[in-house]
Amino acid sequence: MLISLGLDYSRADVSLRESFHRSDGEVEGAYARGAKVPGVEEFMVLNTCNRIELYGWLSAGPRILREPHLHLAKRYFGDLDEAAQFTEAATLLSGRSVVEHILRVAGGLESQILGDIHIQGQIRRAYRAATDASMMGPHLQRLMDMALRAGKAVKRETDLMAGRSSVGSEAAHLADRRLGGLEGKRCVIVGCGKIGSHAAQSLLKLGADVLLLNRSRGRGEQVARTLGGAVGEWSRMHEEVARADAVIVATGARTPVVRLEPLLEHRTSGDGELLIIDVAMPRNVEPGIAGFPSVTLVDLDQLHPEAASVARSRQASVPQAETLVQQHVDEYVAWQSSLGAREALRPLREALEAICLREIEYATGEAGQGDAQRAAGRIVSKLLARPMTVLRGRSRDEDVEVVGGAIRLIFEQLDEPNAQVESRAG
Repeated sequence: MLISLGLDYSRADVSLRESFHRSDGEVEGAYARGAKVPGVEEFMVLNTCNRIELYGWLSAGPRILREPHLHLAKRYFGDLDEAAQFTEAATLLSGRSVVEHILRVAGGLESQILGDIHIQGQIRRAYRAATDASMMGPHLQRLMDMALRAGKAVKRETDLMAGRSSVGSEAAHLADRRLGGLEGKRCVIVGCGKIGSHAAQSLLKLGADVLLLNRSRGRGEQVARTLGGAVGEWSRMHEEVARADAVIVATGARTPVVRLEPLLEHRTSGDGELLIIDVAMPRNVEPGIAGFPSVTLVDLDQLHPEAASVARSRQASVPQAETLVQQHVDEYVAWQSSLGAREALRPLREALEAICLREIEYATGEAGQGDAQRAAGRIVSKLLARPMTVLRGRSRDEDVEVVGGAIRLIFEQLDEPNAQVESRAG
């Protein structure tokens, strides 16, 4: 059974999202808890600034079918109370709805910034982490491959992801609007990962004087060599922030790096207006800074309405992107139906092939010959061609699983010696 459990910007504000957010190391710990949550056979976490989504392929035992969402959440959080809190806030999807959702996400159709170019890289990293932890099986592996293919098709064949379409670039353009232009303005980037780098690139194009701050100076220097801008000392971060016109904060820290008291130490009564845009998850700026005179603090939730003009400019590309996504959804569902049909018929195929092989060997007097094995395989394939076609057409997971369960009950218990005797008697 394919299910997902997700919480994103459309259902939860930034404070709720960050309460469930986990670092990469904590996600690795969740993967390591696999043996403690039976029934979750495949598992992947997509953990970004705007969404926490869990994907799983679960065995269809009666207990799991009663509360699949709780089993999946326990797989991530470990703690039952926190898992229950997450399930109350999150959206549960199953079957085709899961496929449609993740492919829309990969295509940029579900991003806070419509057509956000970061999402495909985030899915790719999540996929790689789950693979490294041996959490991916055939269902989720095929699903994420298909999601990335759909995203590439949307990017290649539509204008949905053309131009600036990332959180970092939108933060830079928000600063441009708020400050009435950035020509000659002093802008500081705190955190030089992908989001910070996109922000820096946009700020430089808008004419800003950009200072790059990163805990690892080498990363800042690498961005400066590629894009431009100057590199500052991390130890002087609050001093540099206090003197800036605009600051974009995008580190991967678990707690705020821009704090109220150190900032106040470096701000004077003569300092001008300061705009701080916090695009990190969890937030990297102490919320109390918003109450300080002459300082404006913007977080992810406040960034979204100001980027609405980008969404409007991309609306013309949405129908074509949705058509491409649906084509890939249909392709995955057809594959899954075929896989389910093959798995459902596997015990029957194995039983029939064993019986056919014995009868051919008995009739020819030759045992263990390749020709006999191939003949048995061809006979069984012809016998099962029609059942396979019927099961492929039953795309709902539960239909295939019910048939598969009945076949396993009958044929996995097949007593081969008795079957051999009965076939001789016939």
